[in-house]
Amino acid sequence: MSIEDPHAPAVSADGLEAKTRRAFAASVARVDGSTRSSLAQARAEAVAAAAGGPQGRTLHRGFGVAGIAAAMALTAAVVWLQQPVPDTAVGLTAFDDLDILLDEEELELYEDLEFYTWLQEQPEFAEIVDDGSG
Repeated sequence: MSIEDPHAPAVSADGLEAKTRRAFAASVARVDGSTRSSLAQARAEAVAAAAGGPQGRTLHRGFGVAGIAAAMALTAAVVWLQQPVPDTAVGLTAFDDLDILLDEEELELYEDLEFYTWLQEQPEFAEIVDDGSG
């Protein structure tokens, strides 16, 4: 879909091409000789690099190796940062539980465990034991 200006003069494709060529030729004629020379040299170097000249291949190979090394370093960093940190609190909790189990007062609780089990099985005391309000 194109928007056409109703006030613009009608120009054919051939006329537009001719007008564009004349404008290009006029702009080239205004460029001084030293600028033209440096543009021609830059064009020749670009064509040689695109054709696979020695400069172009070495440069591309260097970028390829550097890109692969950077990708590997980035991957290693992401993998290393994604590893979970070991939780030392879990290990300490296990030792705290062991201290509680070896405490003499807690041993008395385990000696009375049979009584507490019997008490929980009694229907009239089951509600008191289950609520924890006893």
